[in-house]
Amino acid sequence: MLDGTGPDAIAMLIVLRDTAFDRQVPPELRRDLGLDDSRVLRTGSAGFTAALTPDQRAAAERHRLVERTEPDPDRLAPFIGIAPDPRTPDRYTAMLMDGDPLDVARAIGLGESEVVVTGVWLTARLSADQLLAVRRDPRVDFVDFAIMDGPVGSD
Repeated sequence: MLDGTGPDAIAMLIVLRDTAFDRQVPPELRRDLGLDDSRVLRTGSAGFTAALTPDQRAAAERHRLVERTEPDPDRLAPFIGIAPDPRTPDRYTAMLMDGDPLDVARAIGLGESEVVVTGVWLTARLSADQLLAVRRDPRVDFVDFAIMDGPVGSD
């Protein structure tokens, strides 16, 4: 049983088409899916993770506000991948909802010389394990490909 939602509910990441619902589940989607606060597990500017029954998952996949859904048992920050065909697919940028980007970098084993910090953005070359660790960090809102010309992890 997951958060009292029943044995058939699983955590699903719902990526929204419109990011105007910053850190909120759109009221229309809440109503249409029958979501209450106990089912919402993580929110961000690109979407949210919620414990959904099979019927709710099917409704979410068809909903006009939803770009895509995917299983999310680890409650990951969405990977939105909006950059077209990255030149180097191991370079990523993460937007933080809270905290210091350098603290996030240190938490995944990167030093200051290996990252670029611009306000709430952290950009770096990441291994698969580091990418997963960044997406698991509750301070991270979402992750995307980075197109960088700077010195971080020079080729």
